[in-house]
Amino acid sequence: MANTHLLRAKLIYPIIEVLREIHAPVHKVLEQAHIPFDIENDEELLIAGMALRKLMAIVERDYKMPALGYRIVELGGLEHIANIVEKMKVEGETLFHCLQIFCESVNTIVNEAKNWTEKTSEGVWLCHQSTEHLPLGKNVMEQYVIAVFVSLVRIFVGNSWRPQMVWFERLDATADQAEMILGAQVFRGQSCTKVFIEHQYALKPNPFKQKQSKINLEQITLGKFKDTLQAMLAPHFKSFVPSITDAALITGKSKRSIQRYLQNEGVSYRDLIGQMRFDIAKKRLTMSEDTVVEIAADLGYSSIAHFTRAFKRWQGMTPSQFRQKQSVK
Repeated sequence: MANTHLLRAKLIYPIIEVLREIHAPVHKVLEQAHIPFDIENDEELLIAGMALRKLMAIVERDYKMPALGYRIVELGGLEHIANIVEKMKVEGETLFHCLQIFCESVNTIVNEAKNWTEKTSEGVWLCHQSTEHLPLGKNVMEQYVIAVFVSLVRIFVGNSWRPQMVWFERLDATADQAEMILGAQVFRGQSCTKVFIEHQYALKPNPFKQKQSKINLEQITLGKFKDTLQAMLAPHFKSFVPSITDAALITGKSKRSIQRYLQNEGVSYRDLIGQMRFDIAKKRLTMSEDTVVEIAADLGYSSIAHFTRAFKRWQGMTPSQFRQKQSVK
């Protein structure tokens, strides 16, 4: 199965807040990143991880925000990984163990990067490395990763903690201009991104271990690629019916890759879109007062006759007959 990194829309909210702070055109920027406007009204919408990278890159480039990655975490905290933080609090014996749990959990839901710990005689490194060789949004993403790492450690040892050493893959001269890493020895142009935690902190017992006894994990992952793709495309149907070119932009994958992944699951992109159109049509015919003409137009059909033929092929009856049948139930 081809994994695609999905994120809850609420992860975008801190960036939207930053855009509003600098009076930037929010909808225009979201459109450039191929993110549906509806994310502002539904924090549970799923978007592609690549869309976040695009958004970060656009804001950094067009609005000169050199410390954007740090600012995102300052505004949004770790809400987007709250389930993983909760697991760390419940299951971890020491901070080191908690960080191992973090890496294992993140690596199961994110396939665009790997995270791990390295133990030395003096402490522990918390490490990150992107598995995608794309420059898109890399500076911001690296700042963001560092900010998440530092914020994680602070949950368990206190907000005054700062790392002694930080490694950056990028050579960005503004990378170390953040309160949370002031005073750290910074190394640029390294093989991965990582922060160092001294043994006195890494081996510290988990202060939350006895405070909670159960956990409720929410997995942002779906069983098949076609299900994941449908989840990412669905919000866009309110504005347009995504072509496979649109799907490539939304997911960050090539058209050929999308076709290959779907073929492996026995479905074509055309069939996938057809099924989504049908599901949306049924829902609107059942739950709304929209006319058949309006539904047909919104779903991209050139005529009501075309829509009626397609619907009858799926359901065995016309849209009007289906609506009438639902109304008498």
